[in-house]
Amino acid sequence: MVIGVHPAINLAAGAKVAMEMDEFDIAGALLRRPVELVKCKTIDVEVPAEAELVLEGEILADVHEDEGPYGEYTGYSTDRSTRNVFVVKAITSRTKPIFHDIIPGYSAEHLLLGRSAKEAHVHMRLKEMVPNLKALNFPKSGTHFHAYMSMKKTAEGQARHALMLLLGLDPYLKLVVAVDEDVNVFDEEEVLWALATRFQADTDMFTVPQVFCNRLDPSSRDGMSAKLALDATAPLKWDVERAVVPRAAAARAAELLARF
Repeated sequence: MVIGVHPAINLAAGAKVAMEMDEFDIAGALLRRPVELVKCKTIDVEVPAEAELVLEGEILADVHEDEGPYGEYTGYSTDRSTRNVFVVKAITSRTKPIFHDIIPGYSAEHLLLGRSAKEAHVHMRLKEMVPNLKALNFPKSGTHFHAYMSMKKTAEGQARHALMLLLGLDPYLKLVVAVDEDVNVFDEEEVLWALATRFQADTDMFTVPQVFCNRLDPSSRDGMSAKLALDATAPLKWDVERAVVPRAAAARAAELLARF
């Protein structure tokens, strides 16, 4: 266990990537330099040389202990856990180590650490199959279980196809929403507006029952959850036009308001 490293290394450590991908390669790319590593004292593992604290040890096979409940990023306290037992073999540190922590639970800090790498990875993989993808957002309100995507739709059915791919890329997701490229997925008010004006429940949504999910979801049952996909993209044959204030006019109005 490594405590207190460069934020780039923390981001890489939290990334959910392919088994063959080395997180130190990701960290090095973010740092734009190789990550300097040193060998542990008692185990055959290398750790970042700049770490504040290093706990060396082993996780015991077939040994479990009750623990918790702990506060989780979902906003609930739960004792759902692997219940693994970690035996410490050695502790090394800097001369005056700094213990850096984030605000745990349903906080922007906790969620952002997990979201940053996940959002980038899922966006990259989804873009490979959906080249007209414009943006992807895992909103804080969804605690990693919701995602909003925007796309430039050129054929009917594209949004539903993209939603199915998105659900398959991340098992945490239980609600996904597709909107047109004119909707800002980083503004939940705009996403809800698109749902209010471009979505019909009898034709524009589908569910997938009993799918593997994150057990920390307190509503999950035996590690499974139902998935819900909402297509809030407008039909290609659309007989209305969005009323938008031109940017120049909005900037002029803001200037006048600031002056008077």
